[in-house]
Amino acid sequence: MGWKAIGFGTMGLAVSLSMGVATGWPTPAGNAQSSPATIPIPSQSDRPSLALPDPVTTGMLKLAEVSSQDVVYILGSREGQLGFAELKAVSPRKIVVVDSNADVLRLSQEKAEKADMGDRIQFLQQDPLQTNFQSASVILLHLTPEATQALRSRLLKELRPGTRLVSDGAQMGEWKPDKSIPLSRSTRPMLHHWVVPASLAGDWQGSLEYAPGRRHPYTLRFTQQFQKVRGDVIVDGQKYAIPQVALAGDRLTFSRSETIQGQRMTAVFNGRVQGDTLKGIADLDAGILSRKFPIIARRSRPQASR
Repeated sequence: MGWKAIGFGTMGLAVSLSMGVATGWPTPAGNAQSSPATIPIPSQSDRPSLALPDPVTTGMLKLAEVSSQDVVYILGSREGQLGFAELKAVSPRKIVVVDSNADVLRLSQEKAEKADMGDRIQFLQQDPLQTNFQSASVILLHLTPEATQALRSRLLKELRPGTRLVSDGAQMGEWKPDKSIPLSRSTRPMLHHWVVPASLAGDWQGSLEYAPGRRHPYTLRFTQQFQKVRGDVIVDGQKYAIPQVALAGDRLTFSRSETIQGQRMTAVFNGRVQGDTLKGIADLDAGILSRKFPIIARRSRPQASR
């Protein structure tokens, strides 16, 4: 955040503030067969219960930093190939698996039961695009690129800021991932990670108490495209750019440095966006004048943000 040229009475202080599958091995036929072609291929239910590690589920859970406190929604069940042993190891508070294909969902349920997770997971047969996922703190996306893109507006509108999203390959158009990593040493497939950003765009009004009983008004003006934010501070009709702004979920940081009358001043703001209220602390480093300012600003004019 930045304040510039805020006169503090006779002090003349100008402050610049910146704010297998189980694989499934075919089991030996037991007795010798006259031809390899006659070796029976076991059905899914006859295959061994041994499940190989699933690097996709492992990678997605790690990237989203899933813990036992999370509510995890899994949209799409990867044709029944979800890693239930990996989910069991993390043991989120709640898991909901959504798929529109009844056969695939049934296969997923069978595998969950083999992993002793059957009673700990809710399975929903419905279109993932129509699912009510507002309670989620993490969403794992196993959808086509078209479906993932179609879901973008709902994810941004309905999920709480800070909700983590991970896709096993599909992206969301102009909403670029916060992080992308290869599943393994190869470059494909990629796992993509987003954090749902708070709505910050608009004008925010506040006032700085620079001395007991004395305040100076300011306006913070932010423009936003998804998690990318630009900002200005307006003081006494003058606009000053805030060069460094970072938004991660509902957490906002920004800073500004400037030399005024030979004194280098740096201010760093750390706070949270709570609907139409911005709260935090601005830490001013200005030599002997260093101090902390509590900041409360309220949005007066919202703008379209994404």
